[in-house]
Amino acid sequence: MMLFATDIVRYELTAVTGIEQATRFLGQSFRGGTDMAACMSALLDKLEDDVWHDADAVMISDFIAQRLSEETVQRVRQRQQQHHHRFHAVAMSQHGKPGILHIFDHIWHVDTGLTAAIAPRLSVALLQ
Repeated sequence: MMLFATDIVRYELTAVTGIEQATRFLGQSFRGGTDMAACMSALLDKLEDDVWHDADAVMISDFIAQRLSEETVQRVRQRQQQHHHRFHAVAMSQHGKPGILHIFDHIWHVDTGLTAAIAPRLSVALLQ
């Protein structure tokens, strides 16, 4: 697992201390910039390791970031086509840049806004 705000922070969840590292990760707050290019590059480097030859990638972000370089996009495409890696996106904002999101095989949009929080309650109130 990698955090990618301004620096990349790695957590090895398969290590003996994996549960401890996952707990540390989940206890953090996420309020940084989004250096997606550095994270994607580190991810692609990791996928070149034989241990990760059949891994897929999940990126969770608002996807409000600088465009990825053409070189990075081509590396992703190569991994998708030649090595059958899949890249999944969990978009925490409706304002993510399409120029970034187009490289992902699957995109899940998570509505974290006020409407999502009150809509179920509003529906119940209207039914009563």
